Amino acid sequence: MIGSFVPWDLQSVGPGLYSLDRNGFQLGNHFGLSFDGFALSGLGVISMLIAVIARRKAVGIRLISAELGIGLGALAVAVEEIQRASQYARSASSPLLAIHLGYGLWIVVAGAIAVEAAAVCGWFWVTKRIVQLRRQSGVRNTVE
Repeated sequence: MIGSFVPWDLQSVGPGLYSLDRNGFQLGNHFGLSFDGFALSGLGVISMLIAVIARRKAVGIRLISAELGIGLGALAVAVEEIQRASQYARSASSPLLAIHLGYGLWIVVAGAIAVEAAAVCGWFWVTKRIVQLRRQSGVRNTVE
């Protein structure tokens, strides 16, 4: 979520004459609003809500599947934006104008990978717990 608010691309004109950075909300056409910042912020909020719910209640496989989907969605948006920003930087850069990829997209990638890692760990933990509970209750386990 933080990655949406920090620079996604950095632009500078001449040797220190003017510089501009744009975040995930400002990457629309002609410096208009972009949906990507809103989408990634929304995914971050949903991911945090799922994490809070998971700490307070018994976690089910459905919540963990939702976390996996959120992480993959955020990663897909970040990779697509990195490709688009890199292509824009290559095509629009000139001796007077320099465009660089900002660190915000890398923060989004790191956050998406962290969500994926947490979801995979949670999936293993829940699966292990289900197996333990089935053994305790005497139900034959078909997972193993």
